[in-house]
Amino acid sequence: MKFYFKVSLVIMLTLFVAAVMTAPQVSLANKEVKVTRHSQTENPSALQTRTVPLVTLTNAPDVPQCRGLLNQDMVDVVNEAAEDPAEIFERNRRAHPHMIMMPPPVECESQLWKAARQSGGLQTAASP
Repeated sequence: MKFYFKVSLVIMLTLFVAAVMTAPQVSLANKEVKVTRHSQTENPSALQTRTVPLVTLTNAPDVPQCRGLLNQDMVDVVNEAAEDPAEIFERNRRAHPHMIMMPPPVECESQLWKAARQSGGLQTAASP
């Protein structure tokens, strides 16, 4: 009985190795995906002509949606966005319907984006 078990184990192992060696290479290197931010502008020159103040962690307005969430990545999204991040999210959600709610970070980015572009500019707690 042990002999047949060993032989079957060797045959299965040989078939497995042969299948792995002849199978096409499957790796992340073959399936590279270029990850881009959802808010990158299509026109790079739009970033050079900034008409709104630069939002930083120190001058970001006190937005209720951002309390406890705000980080540098979110500030970068707000500064790079040519349009409201909530509108970008909604357009993507309608193109790919999956019925999810807008995540809190996108709500925060949207409110910061609107605050930076309102008529008075950035209004922080320290601003008059």
